[in-house]
Amino acid sequence: MLHLANLITILLIALNLTGLGLAVRRVTRLPFGLALPAGVLALVMVLFCAEHFAGLGRLLWVLPFSTAASAALIWLGRRDFREWCGGLAVFAAGLGYALLWRYSIPNLDASSEKIADLSFVAAYLPGSTLPPVDPWLPPFKFTQYYSLQHYGAALLGRILDQPVGAA
Repeated sequence: MLHLANLITILLIALNLTGLGLAVRRVTRLPFGLALPAGVLALVMVLFCAEHFAGLGRLLWVLPFSTAASAALIWLGRRDFREWCGGLAVFAAGLGYALLWRYSIPNLDASSEKIADLSFVAAYLPGSTLPPVDPWLPPFKFTQYYSLQHYGAALLGRILDQPVGAA
């Protein structure tokens, strides 16, 4: 059952990423191979900036709306499927490789940065105003340095309502 839930989660991520890439492509006229990562980066950076003023909290309510909008954009862009299929295939191959690697070796060991990475994601996961409380040294703020990729992982975990280990 866990594998089925993971497959559904990955398909939801793929559907929403495709919709985001198509939306950015429609607005900017970038090729899909550039529009997809540019859209992800722009969305994460805008939300990162906004959360310095007000924490967004749990974001599970966003998922049905973004999925419906993504499905509509994919349906509207179906005529141009051949144009964006190549960029999507390259992005999917890279994402699939990373997911396969992480799925096959999910352990956290003390001889790597994985525990610190988990701590950074855990700091961002509650969705409080940034900088968040440091999980290693509460009540101090997490001000060592900000990591946009850890924030992005926590943001995706908040949208999908995943625990810190899955995020």
